[in-house]
Amino acid sequence: MLGLGANVRAESCYSTGNGTWTDPDTWSCGHVPQGGDSAIVLLGDTVTLAQNVVYNGQPLQVQIYGVWYFTGGGSKITLPCGSHVEIMIGGMLLPNSNSGGHSETVRICNETYWYFDEGPVDGYEIWPPFVLPIELTSFEARSTEAGVALDWTTASENGTVRFEVDVAQTPDAWELLCAMPAQGTSITETNYSFTDANRSPGLWYYALCEVDDQGERHVRATRALLVERKNGGIMCMPNPVREGHLLVFFDDRNAEVDVSVLGIASRTMEDPYTILDDEGMLSLDVSHLQRGYYVAAVTFDRKRVETCVFSVL
Repeated sequence: MLGLGANVRAESCYSTGNGTWTDPDTWSCGHVPQGGDSAIVLLGDTVTLAQNVVYNGQPLQVQIYGVWYFTGGGSKITLPCGSHVEIMIGGMLLPNSNSGGHSETVRICNETYWYFDEGPVDGYEIWPPFVLPIELTSFEARSTEAGVALDWTTASENGTVRFEVDVAQTPDAWELLCAMPAQGTSITETNYSFTDANRSPGLWYYALCEVDDQGERHVRATRALLVERKNGGIMCMPNPVREGHLLVFFDDRNAEVDVSVLGIASRTMEDPYTILDDEGMLSLDVSHLQRGYYVAAVTFDRKRVETCVFSVL
């Protein structure tokens, strides 16, 4: 069992690729997330919990955009009061069905919110549920011809002055996108909508925030959306690559795909290790590449080739 206490200086710890929860190299902050920190598993990453981890002291905030993988009969996590676990849209809590034990649990403030027999959990899910001054029934982001359509609905509001929507390409770099007046106090259903026009292709995160009559700002929901190229092709993210992992998105989800990386003068590099081959996406380990510019070439059904240029820092 690993016991973790409070951290004097709270940090945001982002996954740097596939790894185990208790390995400092898994996290951008350089240490295993401590009490007071935020632990964020990014899309395309799998972070494995393979032992009993108990936190004491300050709360921990956990957000899962990728995969949180529980393996082994003793793998469980216990968080102090005030902590939250969010399984985001596109994220998943995944138990190992062959672990041979049923003791995997997620416990917060002495209450069990998930255990092995409940099986996989995909987003959106939050434990424990927030007690909100608003009753938010939905928040959706979808691609349309006009741009990204953002729609949300409240069943009731109490002291809500306005809603704000933030947008970011990574969950640590939010910018204000829009602000809309709220109902203030209402017990009837209210629908809101906003169109984020001309959003460039890529993976984008949207956060819905409520500003109350005390001037306090609260994040109420987040969504991740892949804005695809309108003319097809492939898309490489992040660009530049800083953490050794490249995501390649493509529209032709039914084709057989092969990928290679080319260097200077079209010299084929060592084949990238495919971490995840999902429908419409490849996650590649390019940590062996030196700093510079490269071309990712994806072959569809051994006939058509699409390319994108990316750099490694």
